[in-house]
Amino acid sequence: MTEDELLAELGIGDDELLATLGIEPADIQNDITVLRHVRSSAKRRASEKIAVQVPCDDFYRFKTMFEVVTFELNGGIRKSSRFGRNTSISRGDYFILNGLIVYVDRVGDDARLRVIYSNETESNLLVHSLQRALYKDKSGRRITKRGN
Repeated sequence: MTEDELLAELGIGDDELLATLGIEPADIQNDITVLRHVRSSAKRRASEKIAVQVPCDDFYRFKTMFEVVTFELNGGIRKSSRFGRNTSISRGDYFILNGLIVYVDRVGDDARLRVIYSNETESNLLVHSLQRALYKDKSGRRITKRGN
């Protein structure tokens, strides 16, 4: 029989057991081994998974931008370089991720991005999630500004 089963059979709950041991609930509140104000790893993973690609309702605003960037890449006006040296991500940046051109439309105060993909979808992932995806993708690239 496990300890939990034994306590359940005796009808002793956590509070009663703590009182028997002489531990007051206030002692638990001051316990340095109890983490507070820290997101669990499960919650961190969940927040990263929330960022899924959904159809971009206002893609018409970005369509021409993607066409121009593609034209400029093909014409040598813009270049692409392997993501890694410069890991900064700012509004207006373009990247190539998994074969799609990615445009950073917005950077929020909470480091959450609104990114638009050339396949008419969008996502609201975290900055470090985009950085990690660009690192993992062997063809992940940063598209330079005009003339750089």
